[in-house]
Amino acid sequence: MYSMVFVTLLYCAAMLIFSREATGCEPIPMLRGLVRPGVASIVATAGLVEIKDIYPHSPAWLLACIAAALLAYVLVLALIDGKSLREDWGSIRRIMTSRKIE
Repeated sequence: MYSMVFVTLLYCAAMLIFSREATGCEPIPMLRGLVRPGVASIVATAGLVEIKDIYPHSPAWLLACIAAALLAYVLVLALIDGKSLREDWGSIRRIMTSRKIE
């Protein structure tokens, strides 16, 4: 598992550094944009770890825990990044409504 984490981090670092010239995106602002979703992921994971052992393991309980973690992720992300999410949703709506369905 540690080798997979290492290789993934190495790949991400390489993609940030080597794609800078082609995309024109600087790595630091891109990484800054990942902080808020990262915090929401950590909170959701911590919640999942805390509640998964309350009842005996079963598929239904695991699905309920995953649903609760997803809800926690969405709520935390909405709390700490609500303005950006509204702007993104507005952009998506504009793109979807501007396309004609034939």
